[in-house]
Parts: sequence; structure tokens; C-alpha cells
Amino acid sequence: MVTIVEVAERAGVSKSTASRVLTTIQGRRSVRPETAAQVMKVASDMGYQANLMAVGLKTRQSRLCAALVEGLSDPIISRLVEALVLSCNRRGYHLLLEPYSRFADSSRDGSTIPVGVDGVFMVGERADWALLYELAEKRKVVLVGWPPVDAPVGQVSDDDHKGVSMALDHLTQLGHSQIGFIGAARPVSMQRRFSAYLNVLSRLGLVCREQHCRVEEAIPEPGDHESLFSLGFCAMEDLLVADDPPTAIMCANDLIACGAVQATIATGAQVPEDVSICGFGDTPPAHLCWPPLTTVQTPVHSMAESAAEMMVKLLRDGDASSEKTLLSPRLI
Repeated sequence: MVTIVEVAERAGVSKSTASRVLTTIQGRRSVRPETAAQVMKVASDMGYQANLMAVGLKTRQSRLCAALVEGLSDPIISRLVEALVLSCNRRGYHLLLEPYSRFADSSRDGSTIPVGVDGVFMVGERADWALLYELAEKRKVVLVGWPPVDAPVGQVSDDDHKGVSMALDHLTQLGHSQIGFIGAARPVSMQRRFSAYLNVLSRLGLVCREQHCRVEEAIPEPGDHESLFSLGFCAMEDLLVADDPPTAIMCANDLIACGAVQATIATGAQVPEDVSICGFGDTPPAHLCWPPLTTVQTPVHSMAESAAEMMVKLLRDGDASSEKTLLSPRLI
């Protein structure tokens, strides 16, 4: 096993310098950038692995965080978690993944979070308020992708309203004035996107026609791709045979949009010549769809970077006050 002394000797620096570079971000920043880069390269080349127990004794931090996650089969959540793992690793932290279901019993008090975990990320849209407040009493918490909350925790999310606004602005620039919506009553993100759709239509001076909207009350399970695709397909079939059908559709996510595209083609109509369809998320289904799907890209990597940096700041400064970061998506 490679030791920090061996890394220091190979890099031509003192043991204390190598330790500062390899132990904490603050220590790395206290060393000249070229020296820090050299130490990091030598450590990587030699396969050096930090002893987390030893680091924890020295810094009083384990450099281990947990992420409570629901719905890893959801393409947004899976990409977000992967990006979060890498963002934490770049800052010298390791991430332990835990399913929300593990904390679903009535005795939730945070005690089942492994001993030594410094901070907790709560990822996704499962707004479990009781669990949130119980965890926030014991550890630093950063919410990723949650709806806004009034609590002493860090919060990072994407701006759904801005994303919908960008999509509808694009559709109106194409000449559309009869723009429909397909989504579901849950999760919260779909509610937000439908509310944004109504608000943006009003801003644009367009009328929301009830017959152009399909908001499914039967809520698909997280990651239930077949149900989401079917929702889009069936809703679009219904809209296309209605009197005075919409000429454009805003969908609450990409899977719904893919279903809508296939339903349109099945009727003999063309996308985008006859109907324009826009998705949300920029998930893998959007790249498999033909014709290519216009969609709103969720800033997954920026969210992960912001969340990891926010956690490091909370652990470093001990500041429990709320910090909120709202990131802008983009239309692609």
C-alpha cells in the first residue's frame, strides 16, 4: 500500500505539504497550484488511496457523505447521482447511496444513517418533511432537486419555470398560438411545469384551452417508463382527434413527449410539419426519438457541482443557514 511519505518523496515535497494537498481542499489551496498539481499527479500515478479513518482523526471529519435517493431508474435521477458522486470525489469526499425506503418506518430519527457520515444529500422529489427536519437536527443537509423549503439546509434545484418559458417562447416564435400540455398530477416537478405553462401562456397573451391540456391523475411510479410513454401516446391520440386540435404540445418530460411523437406519426401526421412537440429533461429517450426531439435540458452537472460545493462549505464553515441555488436550464 502506497503511503503519503512515498508520495512526498516521489513528488519532491515534504510530508506535511503532501498531506495538506491530499487531505483537504483548504490545505490544497494553501499550496502553490503547480506544487499541488504535481503532488496530485504523483499520487494518481502511484495509486495512492487516502486512509479515511486517519484523515477523520486528524480533521474530525470522515469525508464521507450519504445520498438518500428515490427512483434510480429515473434517467434524471441516475445522471444526477452519478454526477454528484464525481463532484464529491473531486473535493475529496466519498458518497454512500441509501434508498429512501430504508427510512420509511415510523422510527425515523436519523440514527440509521451510518456513524461517521458528515453530511446528507436528499436527492429527487420525495418531499419527506418529517425526515428532512429530523436529519437537519443532526447533520448538514443539502437538498438536490426538491421543491423550495423553509429550513436551515442547503438547496439546489433547476428553474422549471424558466425552462417552460424558453420552450413556449420557441414555439410561439415558430408561429404557434394553440399550444397544449401533456403531463401528470405528480411528481411535484410536473405540477410546477404545468403551473409554469399556464403562467407563461398568460404572459404571452395566449388563451389556455382546457381541451388542449391532458394532466393525468393516475400517477406513474418513478422510473415507470412504459406508463409515461403510454400517457403521452394516449393523450396525444385524444388531442389529435379533438375539434380544433393544438398545433404544438409542451410535455412534462421526454418520455411523455416520445409517446406523443409516436402517436402523431401513427395517425399519419408529421412532426414538426403538422405538430411541434417539446419535451423536458434532455434524457436518453430524447436522443432515441425520431424525428429529433426539442427539449429543455436539466442542468444535471451544474446541480451536482453546486450541491457538492455547498456541502463542503457547510461542513467547513459550520454555517447551517439556508442557502438556495436555482440553476437555469437551456433549450436544445
